[in-house]
Amino acid sequence: MLRPLPVLVALLAVAAWAGYLKLFRLPPIELRYPLAASDVGAARCRDCRFAERLATDSIRIFTPLAALPPGVAAAFVEAEDGHFYDHRGVDWAQLWRAIGEGAASGSYRFGASTITMQLARTLLLSRERSVLRKVREMAYALALERRWDKARILEAYLNEVDFGRGLRGIGAAACYYLGASATDLSPEDAVLLANILPSPDRYAPAVARSPCASPP
Repeated sequence: MLRPLPVLVALLAVAAWAGYLKLFRLPPIELRYPLAASDVGAARCRDCRFAERLATDSIRIFTPLAALPPGVAAAFVEAEDGHFYDHRGVDWAQLWRAIGEGAASGSYRFGASTITMQLARTLLLSRERSVLRKVREMAYALALERRWDKARILEAYLNEVDFGRGLRGIGAAACYYLGASATDLSPEDAVLLANILPSPDRYAPAVARSPCASPP
């Protein structure tokens, strides 16, 4: 005869596992890019009709990590996640530090996001600010690091990150803001673009030097 308590515990365990799979299991990820970096050169980036389409239609331009000039990817890692190559999706030390600072100031913010967490949020979650979304972001980041290596995560991040004004990815951002292909960027250009990311609407106007990047 089955005892009620062990049966209840087993049912609760199954329910908890089912809930975990539903909330935190990494969904399938399919990345599609209508354009490649080889399709876009300086002349096309100086075509303001094309640049405007990048912003209004959120056209992604796939740029392989290997095609970026030396120092470009490193500039984004330095700006957004200095310990990217040391953690496995979540920078726990940075997270605890942010929680401690929030407790001391009485103001809790959803910060301490690694590049992998930002990618998980961009690909799989909304921008809702809630504890549950943050937990799912962390769970997805840990799962992403098990599925992909660092190079693929960084490549996907650079091709998907939001640069404001509807621009997604380094290819579209370089073309629109700087009038250049991402494959022609200098490390200094990369620093300029990376500086947009904390607040694109606020910082983009100071970065834009292409005549096609009209004021918002």
